Amino acid sequence: MFRYLSTLLLALPVLAQFQTAPQQYPPPAGNYPQYQTAPPYQQPNQPYPNQPDLNQDEQGRDWSADQQHGVARIHIAQGDVNLKRGDNGMLTAAIINAPLMSRDHLETGPGSRAEVELDAANVIRLAPNTDLAFANLTYQSSQVQLGIGTVIVRVLRDGRGQLEVDTPSVGFRPLGQGEYRISVFDNGTTQVSVRSGRIEMSGPRGSQTVSPGQSMIVRGDSSDPEFQPAYDVPRDQFDDWSASLDSELMSARSAQYVGADVYGAEDLDRYGNWVPSQYGQVWAPQAQPADWSPYSNGQWTWADYYGWTWVGYEPWGWAPYHYGSWTHESDGWAWVPGWSRCYLPATWRWPSLRPIGRRCSQSFQTRTNSTPRPRTPSWLRS
Repeated sequence: MFRYLSTLLLALPVLAQFQTAPQQYPPPAGNYPQYQTAPPYQQPNQPYPNQPDLNQDEQGRDWSADQQHGVARIHIAQGDVNLKRGDNGMLTAAIINAPLMSRDHLETGPGSRAEVELDAANVIRLAPNTDLAFANLTYQSSQVQLGIGTVIVRVLRDGRGQLEVDTPSVGFRPLGQGEYRISVFDNGTTQVSVRSGRIEMSGPRGSQTVSPGQSMIVRGDSSDPEFQPAYDVPRDQFDDWSASLDSELMSARSAQYVGADVYGAEDLDRYGNWVPSQYGQVWAPQAQPADWSPYSNGQWTWADYYGWTWVGYEPWGWAPYHYGSWTHESDGWAWVPGWSRCYLPATWRWPSLRPIGRRCSQSFQTRTNSTPRPRTPSWLRS
């Protein structure tokens, strides 16, 4: 009985938000770093559904179509960072946890920096005065275009995700784990410095591999680029900032509790605890008011293909809102990672033995057959 009531408590606020226009919520109660007030919200000309379709992924979803749509996450936005939407050309201030889709642009101003998580293995960090376009994002594949400025590409672990970074003169493809600094200067010259790992440069004349400790300069246009060895770029404050982020990502304990395709779990270590429950290990956020509930601190935003998408204001508000499900335990709300492999615009399902949201892949592995499964309340059955 208690589990049914907890499900009802979670579902009602979600249903209510679907029936009204997006609201502006107060800032989080916690003292979170990286927190930014969301810019004034403009509604797209899209109606809200009358109620969420809790079974939409089991009723005629084209999983092969889902594989053609990937989503990146704005993890850090420090200073003057702007997002230009590819679907409507609108320029807005970038906020953390905002989704990035194909054809979007991210721009950093003077003295500003940003970090984007492409997937669970690949991260791109933007230096000041950088323009990065997300040309094509699909499930397990990302193609970005560096127009001007400097990025550090970090391949943190070997995964299924493939990454290509294009500049006006050449294309780069990391060949495994490593750290790669790529710059495009005002005159159109491209420079790459390989701190670790190996990266492949490709042009009309063929490809060339750059090894650790090597740097290359590429001059000319894309039809006839010229490759030249160069001195390694000395480490600067941007490199030091990137290295400090690496240590947090690589030491995250939460990765052991989530699926290999789930990204954003590194934030959970700092803002909550993993505790045992009837569903296995679940994550409980810290320092929340007694009346706090999921999907109460953020806004709904329209994302091409996915539709209405939840953007949480909490710094940890990515993985728990786009994977798995929430449950109400004796001490409050807790997030159950579940088995969902792919991004969902929002998830409000209750814990279950079966996969939650069968998007992108029809192949899932069940961890245990002994986990209790709550019965669906009659008032929510299809």
